Order: sequence, then C-alpha cells, then structure tokens
Amino acid sequence: SLAVSPAGVEVNLQLQPASRAVARITSAEQLSMQQLLDVYAANTGMPQDVLDLARGALQELGSRTSEVPNHSHLVLQQVTVEGFGPFRNPVTYPLADRGVVAVTGRNEDDAAAVSNGAGKTSLLTALLWAFKAPDGRGLVSADYVNEDSKKASVTVSGTINGEPFEVVRSVSRSGRSSKSGLTLAVAGQDLTAQEQRLTKQTLQAQFSTSLLPKTLVFTQEDLLALLQVRCLLLLLLLLLLLLLRLRLLL
Repeated sequence: SLAVSPAGVEVNLQLQPASRAVARITSAEQLSMQQLLDVYAANTGMPQDVLDLARGALQELGSRTSEVPNHSHLVLQQVTVEGFGPFRNPVTYPLADRGVVAVTGRNEDDAAAVSNGAGKTSLLTALLWAFKAPDGRGLVSADYVNEDSKKASVTVSGTINGEPFEVVRSVSRSGRSSKSGLTLAVAGQDLTAQEQRLTKQTLQAQFSTSLLPKTLVFTQEDLLALLQVRCLLLLLLLLLLLLLRLRLLL
C-alpha cells in the first residue's frame, strides 16, 4: 500500500507467504514403486483413501507384469492353417532352423494372377492372428474364414525361453454370427483362461505380442521402405565423398 503523510511518503509492503515446495525425493532410483508412492504421499499429505486407491492400482499393475521376463527367446517350429484365407485344407509350414524366410507364391488356379492370391500374405498374417497381434489388415475374425469353409484355425508351435508352447486360435462362422476360440499351452501346462481376454493378457505377458508385427513378420512394403532408406543413405554418403574431393581439389 502507498500512503502520503506530511512527513513524506510511507510505503508498506505486503508479501504473500511463500508456498512450501515439495521436497525432492532423494535416491528415487533405488526405491520400489510402492516405496516411492509412500514417500510421495508423506511429502504431499495425500489423503489416506487416495493413497489406498493408488496402492491398489500399483498392485494390480504389478500382478500383470510380474511374470514378464527381461527378455524372451522365441523360436517358431511350425504354423498350421486350415480354412484360413485361401487355405481350405490343412497346410503345415515348417519354420524350425530356417533363419530368415522369404515367402513367395504361385497362383495355380489363375495363371494370369502370377503370385496374387497364392496365400503369401495370409500365411504371414496367420502367425500374427494366432497371437492376437495387430496384423494391419483391419479385418474381423470371421473375414479370415475360407469361403468354402465354416471354420478357420491357426496353430503355432515352438519354444519360448526353451520351453515348448502351442497357440491355437479359431473362429467358426454361421450365417451372420461367429464364435471364436483361443488356447495356450506352455511347458505342458494349459494356460487357457475361461475368458479370452484373460488368455490374451497371458499371451501378451509371455510373448510381448504387441512387438511381434515389427519383429516377426516383414511385408513387401516394409522391405521396400527399408531399401529406400538404405539407398538414400548411400546417396548421401556419395554426395559427402564428392564434396570432400572437391574441397581437396580447391
């Protein structure tokens, strides 16, 4: 405030009290999530009911991720498709000890189509579909059923961290309705839950299925994009070498 008096000017300053800053949590890297939450709650005066809710959320999150290994060694042995896409009859494709596999095809029903419709994309999609991983096609399960079949199924077998596994996913189509199934067995133990969403959660925990589209299968478009990037890098390198040579000549 500012006041004028006969003796001169009188100035009164009124300052707001400084807000108490929350102390930084020291050695936070060495604390678990629960310990970090407790320290934060104590520093901020978090209400007990809010703290209890936060503890419950952390416990639920921990139960979902506690079985996730730091890394997984996934080896595919074979994939069997039946009634899936163009594969009406059972077809088993071996994958064991084959390293990187390039899938080509020939359409024997339509020679003019060359490889179109031979089932290349369907075979690769079957691997992702069985694991309930995104395949980028945006189709519903019933769309994968062969037009001459009532049921589509994909079986993928192999090892995960040295333990044998088998994943079987299926979908039956009847008119406008469909019924799907999903089973999982690891190391001889049936991990199939009563609800598919729970089996899907186990798949995600065991196999990190969300990473499979970019680590298991590479489409023609993916390879072309990779080649384009490589060619661009080579051109930039040649341009750099040319500039260096011109500089030396000058």
